[in-house]
Amino acid sequence: MIGLPALSLRLLRFRVAAMVWTFMLLGAAWPDGLPAFSADLLFAACALAASYVAATSVNDIADVDVDRINHPGDRARPLVTGEARERDLWRLHVLGCVVALLAAAPLGWGAVGVVAGSLVVGIAYSLPPLRVSYRTWLA
Repeated sequence: MIGLPALSLRLLRFRVAAMVWTFMLLGAAWPDGLPAFSADLLFAACALAASYVAATSVNDIADVDVDRINHPGDRARPLVTGEARERDLWRLHVLGCVVALLAAAPLGWGAVGVVAGSLVVGIAYSLPPLRVSYRTWLA
């Protein structure tokens, strides 16, 4: 079993995180360019990473049977490899939600609302009763 910090890095799936952070920076740079340094960008990057970990953790729980077929032995799927238990991913999901909302708080209520919305979408995408990922035209 791996600890929550290592598990969160595993579920961050860096290729996707790098793409999301790139779009965040592009949005922040438009139309006047990026500031030399902004703590807001660090808070936003942390909120994005934590919300992504929260989403991937519930998705991995919901899709473990499919992942066993499509991703056998994939280290990015710790439930499949046996490196984590379902309860570890539930803990990570809750922690990811809390960290995402806390990281968004210094950015204002608008950011908290956007992050909360993204967390709801992540849950609705993977978990019943909506499970949007299984509804082709909604996903």
